[in-house]
Amino acid sequence: MTTIYGKFLKWLEKNGISKFLVVESSRIKQVRKTSGLVCGTIRESVLNFLNLDIIGVCETFLKNDDNIEISGYQWYGHNRKFKNAKTKRGSGGVGVLIKVEVLDNFSVSILDSSVEDILWIKLSHKYDDSNNICFCVCYLPPEGSSRLNDGEKFYNDLLQQVYCYQNEGFVYIGGDVNSRCGSEQDYIQGVDDINDREIIDVSSNKYGDLLIDFLTSCNLCMLNGRADGNNDFTCVSKRGRSVVCLTV
Repeated sequence: MTTIYGKFLKWLEKNGISKFLVVESSRIKQVRKTSGLVCGTIRESVLNFLNLDIIGVCETFLKNDDNIEISGYQWYGHNRKFKNAKTKRGSGGVGVLIKVEVLDNFSVSILDSSVEDILWIKLSHKYDDSNNICFCVCYLPPEGSSRLNDGEKFYNDLLQQVYCYQNEGFVYIGGDVNSRCGSEQDYIQGVDDINDREIIDVSSNKYGDLLIDFLTSCNLCMLNGRADGNNDFTCVSKRGRSVVCLTV
């Protein structure tokens, strides 16, 4: 049986996008400000081992027009416009790093940056416009965060954007959304042709319920627990382990 996520992975491989990843800013080290730009390096061993084509970055902590420079990659960022006056660094923020080789076959443009912490980019195939892709990287602060946030508004905004861009190309979303779904199904049984996912995080929260409603409303599903490769926790701390960075 060929499922929706299986078709997506085959499409990526066909068009030279073999690997992608969503990471948090904690994966970036030695970020320093130089001439108005932020020069960052993701650990060399990680880049060399995974050979990533697309990297979605959440919580960049960049401000104003700062960006990230990594050899061999092009940065597309969306920094928060407002920050706490008492802090020196920025907060939140999202962005995408795309390997320069990918740009041989795709032209990249900012599709939508109208909503804070949500960035849509479009990869337009230079030789076949039926193989365009709309990639979104997003960040939803955790419940109880000092940053005033509204989970319902976040997913409503995201849903409206999916409806708006679903005919522009293949839709792919990745980010740190702090949404834990437990064993809840992210599809309509008996209607959608999707295999069950392997569940390793059995806890759930309010944001997880909102995520499930979002996925079933726009006919998307989680790749976590379904895609080939290791199914692992995305957050490990002294408080425990969880799956809060999701790809759909």
